[in-house]
This record gives sequence, C-alpha cells and structure tokens, in this order.
Amino acid sequence: SSLGRGLRAGERSHRPLAGGAELFTQCKARLFASVYQDLAKCLEMYVAGVVEADELIELTADLFGTQGADLHAKLCSLLGRSRTVHEPPSAAARNAFTQERATFRDTSKWLQYGPSYLKCPDDWKPGGVTLSYRSPLEQAVLNDTYVSTPTGAEDNPFKAQRRNLHEEAIFRAEDERHELDTTLTLAKAAIEWLAPFDAQVQRMTDAERPNFRLPRLPPAHMRCVRKMYGSQTRELTEMLYRHPAAG
Repeated sequence: SSLGRGLRAGERSHRPLAGGAELFTQCKARLFASVYQDLAKCLEMYVAGVVEADELIELTADLFGTQGADLHAKLCSLLGRSRTVHEPPSAAARNAFTQERATFRDTSKWLQYGPSYLKCPDDWKPGGVTLSYRSPLEQAVLNDTYVSTPTGAEDNPFKAQRRNLHEEAIFRAEDERHELDTTLTLAKAAIEWLAPFDAQVQRMTDAERPNFRLPRLPPAHMRCVRKMYGSQTRELTEMLYRHPAAG
C-alpha cells in the first residue's frame, strides 16, 4: 500500500514512525479506504520532510473525526505530541447554531450594496465565532461589515452556499494557487532529498562515478516528478537510476 511504501526503512526516512505498525493496522481496519489513502499521503509527506509533526496532526484531525479520536490520539502519542479529545457539541449548542444560521439567511431588512453585497446590521454577530487575535494591519483591511449575496441560479437549496460568477472565479483561483503551492513545496522537498547525492557525486573521481547508484525515490517525490514531467517520467527515472552521475 502507499502507507507501507512511505514508511519503508530503506528509503532515507529521516523521520521514521517507529512502533506504528499496530496503529496503521487499526486505521486500515476502521477507516474508509479513501480516508486511509489520504492518511497515507499525509504520512508520506511527513516522512519525506514536507510537513512537520504539528502540521501532520492538524492535517489528519479531520480525517479521523470524532469516531476515530482515539486513533488520532495514538498518532499524536507516536509523534511525541499531546492531544486533547474534545467532546461533541451539546444539543443546546447545535440548536443555537441552527437558529443562528436561520437568522443569517433572513436578510430581507439588510441594506443592499450593489447586486452582490449586503451590509450587516450593527448588532449582528455570527454565533460562536470569536477572534483570538488580529494585527493592526488585519484590523485595517479585513471585512466585518459586508457579506456577499449570490445571484446565480444553481440548483442548491441553501442560498448561503450559492456562488455568483465572481465568487466562482475566486474559488478557482484559490484552488489553482493551492495546487501550485503544493507542487512547489513537493519540488523543493525532492531537490533537498537529492542534494546530498549530488554533492557526493561532485566529490567522486571519473573512475568512481560510473559505479554510483541512486536509491529509489520516496513515493512523495515520485508523485512530484510525475506531476512535473508527465509522460516523460518513465524515461527520466530510468536514466536517473542507470546513470545518476552522467553530466
């Protein structure tokens, strides 16, 4: 599986998850296959040095959910971190949130600003939402006054979830930016993994270089190579493994 490949000892894993075999067996038995694959990808990124332990814990929290809180706690313990298991919200809290959503959707008396925005009443505050900290710059530029009102005709029964054309463009731009950031991060991690081997080759004599062989790329780095080189990946990797010191 992807998880097994990501944790194989012979792949320069400078962050081994020792003692995790039992935990991963439990995860595979209790989690959906798609969720388990997402967990495997997160673990491979940690093993490859793309993310830190705290980032891994944050990334996997939603994968485990409430039902898998004990598994998440074991993963945190494996990483040397503590985790506080929060109780699910009470019925009263859920009802208050539902009422707040209903209040939010009743915007008939709110002032209209253009075709896409409404001004929030001065006494309206989203239930359960608090700000822990804002810098002076954030206080100056972030919007707490206006909310967007979709004008599209999507077949979505929840008006608050509809998006107009401008919002759709913003969401697409965010998705593309996230994909680009992820690709650049993975590429940087792959380059850092290869850098020590390049330095080793530079120190070799001409007679030693033909005998040098590069270890197999970890799965996370291989995915990065496939994403960047597409159909030429196979040819590139074969040349890399056969003649890593060429050129």
